[in-house]
Amino acid sequence: MRCPLSRLKAVRSHAMLDDLGPQFRFISRTNGGLETFSVAHGRIEFLLKENPEQKILHTIQVERNGFIQGILSGTPDEGRGYEYFGDRVYAKWIAEK
Repeated sequence: MRCPLSRLKAVRSHAMLDDLGPQFRFISRTNGGLETFSVAHGRIEFLLKENPEQKILHTIQVERNGFIQGILSGTPDEGRGYEYFGDRVYAKWIAEK
């Protein structure tokens, strides 16, 4: 499924980075199609996923540890035992029907 706003959202994310650029010196890194911009020891962080097919990635993001990343981002437990957009680490806690 294509989302016509995906490209617009990426443009908006980069526009925010450009607007914040004069005040903050962002450090960027790319790993497997995930571009991370961070500053202030990770207190401000943008995670931008490469999405050339313009898919709606919200559900996939949550499934692939996005919720865990959102909760643990900026804490000592960030990335411990899971990888953002990696394999699902919580499957054993999902009840079978």
